[in-house]
This record gives sequence, C-alpha cells and structure tokens, in this order.
Amino acid sequence: MIHVIGAKLVERKKALKDLQETYYQVLSAYCEARRLSPETPCILRLCPVSTGIFLENQSLKPLVAQMTWDSILVALDRLSPDSQEALRDSKVVMCLFEPADFKSHTEALARIRRSSQVRTSQNDWRKEGEERWATLVTTWFDPRC
Repeated sequence: MIHVIGAKLVERKKALKDLQETYYQVLSAYCEARRLSPETPCILRLCPVSTGIFLENQSLKPLVAQMTWDSILVALDRLSPDSQEALRDSKVVMCLFEPADFKSHTEALARIRRSSQVRTSQNDWRKEGEERWATLVTTWFDPRC
C-alpha cells in the first residue's frame, strides 16, 4: 500500500507541476515494489491526489481530471527504462467515488487518447503501433473504493 498526501492546489501552473511530481513518486514506488517482490499486485489502484480539502482553489475543480491525467502521462514518461519494464504487466486504475468525477475523468482520459499531442521521448510507451499507456490506465467507479 502506498499512502499519498498531495500538495495543496492553489495556482494552476504550480499545481500541475506538483501533481506531476506526486504521481511520479507514486509510480516509482510501485515500480520498485514490483521489481523487489513478484507478489506485488499487478494492479495499482489510485485515488485522485490533491482533491477535497487539498483543492484550495475551487476554480481549478473543472480542470482537476485533465490535470490528473496529464500529470500521470508526464510521470509515466519520466520513469526509467527499468521502471517502465516493471509496469509491462501492470494496470493503473483510478478509483473514483463520485459519479461526476467518474464522468470527468473518463472524458479527460478519452481526450488524451484521441489527442495527437501525446508526447513520447526516449521512454516510448508505444507497443506494436498501440499506445502502451492507453491500455495501462483506466478509470473505475466504486463508492466503496
């Protein structure tokens, strides 16, 4: 289990940078656990970071889902090749509690999947013509999550 307390989101540019770093640290910790122990579950369930009381600037609320997925993509891109390899058989699932959050996160993820602006660098998430991350991340709604 990885416990995360994200930064307080006040200003959009800094909030995005903070979210990117937080998700990078979470994914790095998970990848390290996968490398060290084969018994580590192959599904990483996350809750959106820096929401609720940490969303100090409520005007950012409509942007949180998109900022979350953008940050996860940057975090995935930053992972070392060893960490990426540790994710090959894994799935990252965003657990959401509210139906409205499920809708906004699903729409944000769909926008990213359709976007031709998905950046790849030396850490290429494409696998046989398919965007690797597109099969890696998903949303899941369960109020008991």
